[in-house]
Amino acid sequence: MPLGLHNEDQELVASTTKRFIAEGRTTPLDHSASRPPVAELTATANFLQLAAATSAHAHIVHISIVDGFGIVAAYRARGVHATAEMCVHYLLFDADADMARLGGMLKVNPPIRSGEMEKLWEVLERGDATFISSDHSAWPLERKQTASIFDVAAGMPGLEAMVPAFFTAAAKRYGVEGAARISADYLSDRPARFFSLSTKGRLEAGYDADVVVLAPQAMTYDAKRNPRGPGWSAYDGQSFSVTPAATFVRGQQAWDGKSVATVSGHYVPRTA
Repeated sequence: MPLGLHNEDQELVASTTKRFIAEGRTTPLDHSASRPPVAELTATANFLQLAAATSAHAHIVHISIVDGFGIVAAYRARGVHATAEMCVHYLLFDADADMARLGGMLKVNPPIRSGEMEKLWEVLERGDATFISSDHSAWPLERKQTASIFDVAAGMPGLEAMVPAFFTAAAKRYGVEGAARISADYLSDRPARFFSLSTKGRLEAGYDADVVVLAPQAMTYDAKRNPRGPGWSAYDGQSFSVTPAATFVRGQQAWDGKSVATVSGHYVPRTA
């Protein structure tokens, strides 16, 4: 059974944050520097060394810098059961380009970094990420708009936008067919295998017919269109090259682009 771990050394983060506040460095642009890469890397290495000592499976739930995936790969090469996921926002946002524009709405931990996006895409191409997640956290908007970035709640909604946002970015790099393959791999097959869900993740005989249909038409994302959502998103106003058109759960249509049908869910146990 994997043990999921948030990989930041809290003593380092608390010390740096205290110093930043004392110096008046409390803007969105200060967030990434207040949680330096060393805090993330030392926590990652510490957890993986503990896994090596106990023969446990340590899973790092989000890595924001390429060096972190290098540490995981090195431990895995030693035979340690080490895995790590990629959050989709690290592939699509850059601190220098986006934090001033989006402010607290883009505050996540570990933080959005500068100059890492291209290297993180290369991590996917090497297969060093276990799967891609949204790290969805749907805070009320008022929790994301305080004056000091250190009083802003960490996390942002990402589940609804994850598939069209990732597919759009992947299509720019690999073309439509390449985007379809990497999306199916990292958003479906790999998560199912990680959680040992033997009837999920693929379109094959014997698997549940869980299907997402994307229409090849552009859309401008608007979080307010979803009455069940928080009403805001860092993705608001972004143009996606595809529009989610339908979803099916075990072969039964659950959504047609406008309405949601009632489809009963049930617990699916691990098979290994």
